[in-house]
Amino acid sequence: MVDAGVSSGLNKVPPVASPKGPVETVPEGDISAEPLVEPSKRRRSSHQSIKPRFKKSALKTPVFRLKFDSKRKNPLKYVNIRELILYALTDVNNLNFGELENRKSVNKVVLVLADGLTATDFGYESLAGLIEEQEIKNAEKYPFISQQFAKFIPLLSPGANRNLFSCATTLSSSAVPEKHRPALIKELEDKGVQLSDLVIDYTQMVANGYPIHPDVPGATKGSIAQFSAFHATRDLGRKPRMLALDCEMCLTASGSVVTRVAVTDEAHKLVVGEFVKPDEEIIDYKTQYSGVDQASLKGVTTTLHDIQQKLLATISSKDYLIGHSLESDLCALKISHPTIIDTSICFDHVKGPPLKPSLRHLASEILGKSIQQSANGHDPVEDCITCMELVQLKLKKGPAFGKMITEESIFRRISHTNKQVLIDGKKVPKTGIAINFGGNKFFNEQRIDVSTDEDAVQKLTDYLPNHELAMIKLREQDRFDLSIKNIYETMPSNSLLIVCAGHGDRKRINELITLQRNLSGPLPPEDHQELIACVAKARESLALIKIKP
Repeated sequence: MVDAGVSSGLNKVPPVASPKGPVETVPEGDISAEPLVEPSKRRRSSHQSIKPRFKKSALKTPVFRLKFDSKRKNPLKYVNIRELILYALTDVNNLNFGELENRKSVNKVVLVLADGLTATDFGYESLAGLIEEQEIKNAEKYPFISQQFAKFIPLLSPGANRNLFSCATTLSSSAVPEKHRPALIKELEDKGVQLSDLVIDYTQMVANGYPIHPDVPGATKGSIAQFSAFHATRDLGRKPRMLALDCEMCLTASGSVVTRVAVTDEAHKLVVGEFVKPDEEIIDYKTQYSGVDQASLKGVTTTLHDIQQKLLATISSKDYLIGHSLESDLCALKISHPTIIDTSICFDHVKGPPLKPSLRHLASEILGKSIQQSANGHDPVEDCITCMELVQLKLKKGPAFGKMITEESIFRRISHTNKQVLIDGKKVPKTGIAINFGGNKFFNEQRIDVSTDEDAVQKLTDYLPNHELAMIKLREQDRFDLSIKNIYETMPSNSLLIVCAGHGDRKRINELITLQRNLSGPLPPEDHQELIACVAKARESLALIKIKP
């Protein structure tokens, strides 16, 4: 037992596999949040008049206790953690896996996603088969965490047999009752959408395998260094514009290589159109997809270096670069870019994320036109124009267009609860802040992205007094203990702290998924079984729960 008080388918797309291959994790298309407001200006006219958004006197100290059903065979899931957050902050009446006494006295909820925390850190090689909470065996690596929590709860992180789903999205999303969907869609339509709202953030870039550009907000030094051999687009000193990019690939012994490149502008005019001669011998032209054959490359002298230089002279780092699953194109080109609009994220698969819709069916269902029908393969210019048309239409129709509105941001959910906050005798909606968190960004939470955990914790310290819910992602394992200690000390009494470990090691999973993308068919049986085993291991997760007395 943990005694925490003491210790839309508006435009549905048929389910067809994307020609660019499967994706490991795909958060929902993100929409930018409201502009960042300084803590001293958020609710008061001056710093002197601001009052922290928590009760000065608690009724009774809240206490959280786990309860276990002897019939349950599997560990708790991330949706259960979300259930606890909503139970603490809203008028939800059910908490199936535990008891939260005196929940009215809970001042704040702080959720920490410690990406990289593992059972090994607490003395366990595996959590397979463990359901009930476990003693922390190894207190040396994280002394503060071990002292404050003593026990952890085994969790099953989001995913399926061969895929990992986004932990941040699962934690920051809440199902929308069918009767509330029309109001939610209307709210999104009224809000409108700007180009900058469609740009994917750092978390989405990492989840989808994009190369990280130095200008991406919140990017870590390590993630940028990982792509130091890539060419980063640079500011060309002109007004930003919309450009669409598409590449066609052929197969060599070392994997897919670029053999054709197209770039079009917002007027659908061709800006760059080149065939590219690879440095290696082509073993499969994949003509039925690439539209490239031996004759296409006869006499071509343009090398990968040549096309890189041409693209870097054409695409400014301030431009909005549009494409469908563009990560594979940029990785093949060995180019990084900070402002990406990915139509496979802007629009939902008919079955919802993490599945991605194919460009061909988005064109058919949303634009009413047929593409990629030629027996001679795909036309990259046609694909570029289609992506541009999709984005231009979404700008007119709004953020709900092409999305399955079955979930809402948990921050919107707490702002609409009947359990409001009393400030100066007036009831005001609850609010939230997300720091380096990722996940859904449809609504009214404040969002902050910084490059280090130290800066992230400092932002939490600055902004927590003005919010009831804070979600923060930590990424530096050597600072976990210090960071969580500082977060805990920042929290007022009667605040609920939840720490989730995220997924386990994903390196081999990413390698196997990349291998599958490069193959014409499925993975060999031994690799397929290894992928299933690696995903099962990576889904072993854990949670720490405590209420600060």
